[in-house]
Amino acid sequence: MRGFYPAGVGPRQVPEVDGAINDALGGERFAVARLEAEFPIGLPEEYGISGGVFYDIGNLWSSGASDEHKHIVYDDGAWRHVVGASIFWNTPIGPLRFNFTNAIKKQSLDEEQTFDLTFATGF
Repeated sequence: MRGFYPAGVGPRQVPEVDGAINDALGGERFAVARLEAEFPIGLPEEYGISGGVFYDIGNLWSSGASDEHKHIVYDDGAWRHVVGASIFWNTPIGPLRFNFTNAIKKQSLDEEQTFDLTFATGF
């Protein structure tokens, strides 16, 4: 999910007392909705650069680890909300996308990521 590191959301195992361990467990169920708009940003078209904004909402839950002695948090799920802006650049090696994100609703143990770069290809 944009706005979080891989394994940055979902059920986690933490110790009962100090919270030093923050292990991602993954989940058996997930849901993500993405709303996105792309638009020109005023640069000449031959540069191949455009902009975009997005809003994501997602949840990951049900780790399958029901043992209460493992101190599992977020196993019942918690919705995360992320807003962001993107720069799209069509390069000779393929389309690049630069995402700048802000998690507006997250859990205290989530691992937020404010920037990511993605590559794409077409056939």
